[in-house]
Amino acid sequence: MNIFSKLEKTLEGLIERTLLPHFNSRVQPMEIARSLWREVTSNRRVSIDNTYIPNYFLVTLSPGDTDYLDSIRSTMEKEIVAHLKKECGKRDFKTLGPFVIRWIEDGNTREGDFLISSDFLKKEEIPDDTSGKAKAKKRKSSDSSTELKKHIEKLKKKKSKHDKPTEDISDTRGHLIVVEGFDKGKVFHLTKSKMTMGRDDKCDVSVGDPRVSRSHALLREENDRYILEDMESKTGTLVNGKKITRYVLNSGDEIAIGITRIRFEIRNA
Repeated sequence: MNIFSKLEKTLEGLIERTLLPHFNSRVQPMEIARSLWREVTSNRRVSIDNTYIPNYFLVTLSPGDTDYLDSIRSTMEKEIVAHLKKECGKRDFKTLGPFVIRWIEDGNTREGDFLISSDFLKKEEIPDDTSGKAKAKKRKSSDSSTELKKHIEKLKKKKSKHDKPTEDISDTRGHLIVVEGFDKGKVFHLTKSKMTMGRDDKCDVSVGDPRVSRSHALLREENDRYILEDMESKTGTLVNGKKITRYVLNSGDEIAIGITRIRFEIRNA
């Protein structure tokens, strides 16, 4: 069962009620919700007694997407947080503090793209919100603003630690390494003869790139060769900069789907 089906209907209804026009080139609320859930599940920390998950999220948007979502952002945030609480409760995940989503406007982010960072924070460690309504009230809170900026830089540095894969990948037949994009540093091992690639959580190689189709490409092993096939994706699949429909991969080849670049590496038999 799709854990997002109810939330998807709620957010679609919210868009309809507010008469928000639908543009495929814009960031959509469900893309943010799915990426937040991916951020939660991929950053779990297991202790002896509990499984802890991040509870503090920074969502970075372009100025255009910030304006586009502004009228529904508050309600959208409440719906997404309620969904996260429900699904995490089912799995008995623990947090150090309440779920908090902060929205950051960044002029260097392209429309249709977004970036999510997360952290594990206790309630008293969460910086004050100095965006949105807080800005409109002209709060003289330079300290909290500085605190938030420092925390953003902290999360950026935290993400940069994942520029190189840290997993032990020596025992696998081969692997895919995300070298650029939202999931930079993530490693996918070649454990199946057929592996789907896309934005959907059910894909074997699932990436949080809004420019990637839900089912974007298929990687399959055939006679000791790995063949990559585009699955009629909207933005296409490239290998070493060239658009392909079917391609026999060699170790070191670079796959591009959306703005995500993935290096294919295979061990010699």
